Amino acid sequence: MLFFLLRLHLLTLKNSCRTSLHNQPVGAMAVLVAGLATFGFTCVFFLWALVAAQKLGVLQESLFLLYYYLFLLLLAGSVPFVASTLLLAEDYTLLFSTPLPSWAILTARLIEATIINSLQFSALGVPAVLASGLALSLSPIAWMLLIPLTFLFLLLPALLVALGLIVLLRIVGLARIRASISLLNVLMGALICLDIAIALPHSPIFALLANAHSLPYPVVLHTVPITARLAPSGWFVTMLIALGGQQPLSSALLPTIVLLVSNGLLFGTVLLIGRHIISDETLSMERSHTVHVSNTQGQNLLRRLLPDQLGGLVERDLRLILRDPVLLSQLAVPAILFAVPFVLTLHDHSPDTFALLFYLAALLLGIILYTQTSILSLSLLGMEGRGYWLVLTAPITIRRNLFAKWLTSTSLSGGFGLFLGTLDGLFFRGKFLEVILLMGIVLILSAGLCGIGVGFSAIFPRFLHDNPAVRVSPWALILGFVAATLYVLSAGAALALSAFAAADYLPAKTLLIPTGVCLFLVISLLAIIIPIEIGSRRLEAYEWPY
Repeated sequence: MLFFLLRLHLLTLKNSCRTSLHNQPVGAMAVLVAGLATFGFTCVFFLWALVAAQKLGVLQESLFLLYYYLFLLLLAGSVPFVASTLLLAEDYTLLFSTPLPSWAILTARLIEATIINSLQFSALGVPAVLASGLALSLSPIAWMLLIPLTFLFLLLPALLVALGLIVLLRIVGLARIRASISLLNVLMGALICLDIAIALPHSPIFALLANAHSLPYPVVLHTVPITARLAPSGWFVTMLIALGGQQPLSSALLPTIVLLVSNGLLFGTVLLIGRHIISDETLSMERSHTVHVSNTQGQNLLRRLLPDQLGGLVERDLRLILRDPVLLSQLAVPAILFAVPFVLTLHDHSPDTFALLFYLAALLLGIILYTQTSILSLSLLGMEGRGYWLVLTAPITIRRNLFAKWLTSTSLSGGFGLFLGTLDGLFFRGKFLEVILLMGIVLILSAGLCGIGVGFSAIFPRFLHDNPAVRVSPWALILGFVAATLYVLSAGAALALSAFAAADYLPAKTLLIPTGVCLFLVISLLAIIIPIEIGSRRLEAYEWPY
């Protein structure tokens, strides 16, 4: 029975790929080539970094840190994916009406949740694993063993989140499914924030940031936080190093047993408790739950500030966001990172530490902005589901609709970024000019990143699924991540040109400073216009699949 469900999912994927190649062969091949090129470039980058670390004698420490942060990424982002696949799927009515046992349905769902959750791992994690294997010169047998070990490593975050969800549902009741998802999302983010706050002062990143600003802090390259060694990522790295021959194979025996036993115990516990909770009758309670949103003052303000059509579209998008607690909690997870510098001030109140933490908070603000804009702008189009058909038939241009979504996501993420930037400057006593520059950069970057997210969600639309975990297509996730990263790097290079010129590291100061600023503005403007324009043309020719 279980293999029947897995085979059904594989056939669905096969038919989807065949349909895409048949309907749009040129576009599908272009996307495939772009994806492979991105994958290859990321793999080469990781290989170059690991080879450089090997020459410096810090390869093992680099592997521990790399997979530790990848594990935190998987854990932090797994709640909405696992919860949506395990609890909010719409096909449970069909599945529970078949003679399939409940354990088979839940097992297939857990494997599907692991695969969907691994999409966020595919852009960085898979190239990192390949680069690690090449840097360690793994043998063919070691490569074969690495495949199941990687799957076990990916399965663990999904099982941890699934167990947490089921335990919460057991405590608070089935009528509060979405509240349980939101609570677990925030708790997971807070746990990761606390962990980073403990590990960050002992990391090379913190030391290099201090030395870059001439603040007293020693650079330590061989330091690995104890959490990075004790986490499941540490087990995986220990096995990887042993497979590479840098440690005896016997050193990998205990981590392998621990990884297998942990997955087995978690899997069995989820099945044992979950089969009594997850059923079509119990989940129907959640489907009947409605959310009432009333915001008359916000409606009046939008009607004064924006034209009627644009204001109505923005109001509609705001209502969609407010009615989705899963999305709201997902947006709150990266925001918790901003508490890390404030936690670090509990141990040291010196002016040098405050000066360092101002720059650290600015760096974390950039990470928060990057993550929130991606989540919000990529999800805002697909979260409408089949209801977007009404927009396509309405007397409103697709371009205006996408502009409204860009305006909504930019206003929310940029406004929140300005709020955090103000707190950063006030609490850590940043210089006035630096705070103003930070807020301007935050606003422009949020506009560029949201333009990329909205544009790529329209270039690769997905309106067929009510499941929030799959309302953004994999290609939009992967290529949108690549485009956003390239935008940040190119915009950062333009700003670095102005910064180095202002610090007298480059000649022709009066020419290079405005040149860098103009390049930054032009790159950001293109990041907004080009994806949205391509996305609007894609949706204008969109054929609704039934």
